[in-house]
Order: sequence, then structure tokens, then C-alpha cells
Amino acid sequence: MKQLLAAVVAGLVVAGAGTAQGDAPAKSIDGTYKVLSASFGGKTKEDADKVEFEFKNGTVTVREGGKAKAEDAKYTLDPTKTPGHIDISPPKGDKTVLGIYQTKATKAGLELTLAFTKNGSDRPTDFKTDTPGVTVMKLLRQGEK
Repeated sequence: MKQLLAAVVAGLVVAGAGTAQGDAPAKSIDGTYKVLSASFGGKTKEDADKVEFEFKNGTVTVREGGKAKAEDAKYTLDPTKTPGHIDISPPKGDKTVLGIYQTKATKAGLELTLAFTKNGSDRPTDFKTDTPGVTVMKLLRQGEK
């Protein structure tokens, strides 16, 4: 779980719109998300579903059991890129994490998929879950029906 939280804070932030169609980046991803799946360099994290993310006004908060797990991180989105780009700025001056994102409207709500690296590595180019050094997470926005 600590690895999941560290990876997320080190490079997970995004914003989403409720009206996204198909697989596309949204201009805003504000909302609270539950983790559907998480993969770190091809290794699945079984307990990732206990973590939730809140994206709001360019800030992401990570919670486990309703309690914040780390300081908030700042993020910016560039939905003009394909796939959309997300840059996450962790607290305390750590290197900016480069990632990609896409949203998908589903019957269950907005799905947000993120892929990112950490430690100043290059931005991922796809959402493959078996790429070494790349974290891929699929999230579902809560409170939609």
C-alpha cells in the first residue's frame, strides 16, 4: 500500500468531465474516484481499491479509509494532446511527474485512466500495464449514475 501511495503522490493527478464521450482526455476531472485497478511495471496491486483520490481545482488528495495519506499534489492537464498529458507536482519540491490520461463515459460513471512514471523519467506514450517503470491506474468517479 505504501508503494501505491508513494507512486500516486509522486505522479498521479488528473481532472475530469462528466460528459466525456469515448476514450478522450477531459478538460476537467474534478471529483472523487475509487481505484478499479492499479499496475506498477506489470505487477498488480491487490489492495489498491482501498484508496480514493479527490481531484479538485488543480489539486489531488489521496485518502485511505477516509484519511489523507500525504500532502496534496498539484496537477495540470493538457487535453489538446493525444492522449491527454498530465503533469503532477508533488509537495516539497520533488520532480514533476509526467503522465498521460484519458476518460471514458460508462454506465457506472466516468472512468479515468492514468499512466505515469516517476523520478524524472520520460512521459509514457500508451496505457500498457506491463511496461517497466510505468504505473497504470484505472479510476471510477463516484456519485454518478
